[in-house]
Amino acid sequence: MEKTIKKAAKKAAAVMLALIMAIAFMPVLSQEAHAGGGSCVDLDKIIHMKEANDEESTTPKNYYGGATLSVSMSDLESQMPGFKSHYDGGHAEVDFVVYDNSSFANPQVLSTSYYGGAFSAKLKGEHVGKYCALTTGDDYDTGYNNNSTPKKILKNAYIKSGPEFSTTYYTSAVKPLKRKFTFTMYGSFVYYYFDKYEASTIDSKIIKLYRNGKKVKQKTTSKSEVTFTGVPVSYKKKDNFKVRMFVKIGTQEIGGPAITFKAKSVQVGKNKVYATKLSKNKAIVRWSGAAYANKYRIYKGSRLLKTVKKSARKIVVSKKGAGTARYRVVPIYKSGSRVCKGTSTRTKPKKNQVTFNRSTSYTSASYGECPFVVTKISLKGSTYTVTGYALNNRIFDMYKYKKLYLKLSVGGKKAFSKTYRNKIVKVKESSSKRIILKIKGKKGMDLKYGGFTSLTISETPYWTWHGRHIQ
Repeated sequence: MEKTIKKAAKKAAAVMLALIMAIAFMPVLSQEAHAGGGSCVDLDKIIHMKEANDEESTTPKNYYGGATLSVSMSDLESQMPGFKSHYDGGHAEVDFVVYDNSSFANPQVLSTSYYGGAFSAKLKGEHVGKYCALTTGDDYDTGYNNNSTPKKILKNAYIKSGPEFSTTYYTSAVKPLKRKFTFTMYGSFVYYYFDKYEASTIDSKIIKLYRNGKKVKQKTTSKSEVTFTGVPVSYKKKDNFKVRMFVKIGTQEIGGPAITFKAKSVQVGKNKVYATKLSKNKAIVRWSGAAYANKYRIYKGSRLLKTVKKSARKIVVSKKGAGTARYRVVPIYKSGSRVCKGTSTRTKPKKNQVTFNRSTSYTSASYGECPFVVTKISLKGSTYTVTGYALNNRIFDMYKYKKLYLKLSVGGKKAFSKTYRNKIVKVKESSSKRIILKIKGKKGMDLKYGGFTSLTISETPYWTWHGRHIQ
């Protein structure tokens, strides 16, 4: 009992001595240690600690931060020769003390142990924001009464390493002004110091996404991948993005590494325009469509004709000079008052006709036949002009087609069908003859760009030889 009281009295005396010395030498405590007995020893140089750091950094530094503090007897002896013998004789003390501020206010002696030739003490979470110093003292005031400079105890947790963010290819569905970003996180080890020093993997992570310095998205996840959708981006202008991971330990939110990148909206695509002349004052305008467009603006020359929905792919223009004007169909993406424009080709209506690449040589026909081969069809009003060749690869003359049938379909719709009976053509043996047919059919068909054109032909030739009918 007497020994315990004596030890407590020694600690109290050391604390009191620290307070007295703090007041007496306060003006010179910035970087120097102060000492009783006229000695001046810089104990800061020999104090060791396990790494601790503030919440904003990811690189450990040798600052107080809730770590285990230690000082070896050999280092104390090197600074104060003879100190060891005083301690071994029970006449010296070594303590770590926590204060409210750097002026040694309200001292709290930590539990300091001596083991393996070193003195050590552990800081706790409750000490964060206070100050800590090392004090030494002895019964005889022989120059061993010293204090280190108080240093602030910083935040008691930090992310040691990770996550390392890996940006995947960012994508956009149908909205150019909104993007989707996916990030992969590795590591997420967090070192923290309360009653013990340890490293722990934190499952729950807070991921924050910033755009041009302002937080726009936040997610909490335990997975190694996180995706943000609907992220606003500028059109044709890059925004500055930052992604950072945070974890919560107690009431503290600790920040880890961040990555930065630049991103902008995808661009509304290019639209290819086609036009067919139906008449001087009428034309069909078609277009290919453009990525991300949700509307199309149709221009005749520089004049806006109309705006149509995204599914539209053609329009019939019936206006003065429609058949000879130039057209553009500008793709746009409109969201509220914001309009993003793509680009468009400019075209003038082409003649309403379709051509077929076929041989017109009679030798391309099988012997004993006289097929009718069509090379071009044009439309004006409701009249289709069909240009073709009768190919007679036989030693007899072909006098007439007893039956000639033609059917034309455009884009799956019938344009015309016509049957000729006893159509006189008079094609000499081993020769071909050009034939032009005028056929009435459906108006307004787009032969040039209206889609797949299907032509069906069947014929029954009638032959003669030296003026005599042979069939």
